[in-house]
Amino acid sequence: DIVGFTAWAATITGPRLVSCLDQLFSKFDQVCQNRDVEKIKTIGDCYMAVAWPSGNADNADSAMRVLRAAQEMHSIIGEFDQAFEAPLSLRVG
Repeated sequence: DIVGFTAWAATITGPRLVSCLDQLFSKFDQVCQNRDVEKIKTIGDCYMAVAWPSGNADNADSAMRVLRAAQEMHSIIGEFDQAFEAPLSLRVG
């Protein structure tokens, strides 16, 4: 969930909003691919993803992959904030 999204979205044009979200979610998609995390779907400003145990890996491995993906997404949203002057943060849970 992107914190501050609704307030920020009210200050920019529709096409810019769609473009910004597309860029942000494309970066999130790449993180998921790199971390073997499956994107489930996006709903508005919500990005849902999960990691399944694979091969001989256990649940702890899945949790660690999701945690690392979330850490990278936090970094990306910080860069996004600076690039687009968007006062946003990320809520993960």
